[in-house]
Amino acid sequence: MIISELAIWKTGAVAVPMNPLYTEHELVYALNECGAEIAIVLTPFYEKVRSAVPSTSLRKVVASNIKEYLSPLKKILFTLFKEKKDGHAVTLHEVIFSFVI
Repeated sequence: MIISELAIWKTGAVAVPMNPLYTEHELVYALNECGAEIAIVLTPFYEKVRSAVPSTSLRKVVASNIKEYLSPLKKILFTLFKEKKDGHAVTLHEVIFSFVI
């Protein structure tokens, strides 16, 4: 959250934090109210936000995986034991480029 917010501020944009546990209806309402065009989400919430795209002004959904910020050993353990079980392994749509901030 903090890394994303600092990146947003650096570009001169406005950050609008939202509760990732919103239902799809609540999410659509909140995204329409703030006029968001880009959403940054953790991978477990990617599909919910992606499904809201047709009903909102969102143009892009950026997904970030928590394991990118773990040490090498923890990254391996996370991949083996938690990634698929907790919903962190997702298939991204429209992947243009990948980067780590």
